[in-house]
Amino acid sequence: MTEAFAQQNLNVYAMPSATVKYALNKTVGQSFTVEDRTFLYRNSDYEWQLKHIELSHFTKLEVKKNRWLALGLSYRFEGETKHEREFRLMQQFEWRKDDNAVFKHRIRTEQRIYPSATRLRLRYQTKYSQKTDFIFDKVSVINEVMVEKHPQKKPEYEERLALYGEWEFNKHISLEVGTQYRLSNFTHRSRTHNIFLCTGLNVVL
Repeated sequence: MTEAFAQQNLNVYAMPSATVKYALNKTVGQSFTVEDRTFLYRNSDYEWQLKHIELSHFTKLEVKKNRWLALGLSYRFEGETKHEREFRLMQQFEWRKDDNAVFKHRIRTEQRIYPSATRLRLRYQTKYSQKTDFIFDKVSVINEVMVEKHPQKKPEYEERLALYGEWEFNKHISLEVGTQYRLSNFTHRSRTHNIFLCTGLNVVL
């Protein structure tokens, strides 16, 4: 199976992250995240090579019960000089039916700004979360589809599937572990398969 994937461009990454969240008041909250993405496998070979380090920030406003608007920005420090550094602006809307809903939805638009060009991206995500007593305190399943417009190129489409388990140590600290699969350019012949091994530390102040 690995050989079959390798013929279609398989990449495997480690992706640890840490997020700090805090509330400014009852309706406005902010978060800061640092994320590391490191190659574990690419070009049909195993390796340990930094892909990038990303710093990001979001400010979220609850405009109505279970309805949120957010603005964000991020910056990527690339591990290889051949890749351009990226500055990103993000706008998103999240909603769920009620406080007890297990499904949450998100629409996000992004402007990915590089020295050579700006790429526009539209993303739609559905997240299912459920409390559990088996191994984890909570499990989440995520499906996300997106389309990205490149200057003078055809749009590129991507599908993302993820499964996470979370331990909630107390009301301030939790730890997520899981895996994510991304199929890039799935409308093109040269598809790319990306697998991410994820860990995320969340701190609420």
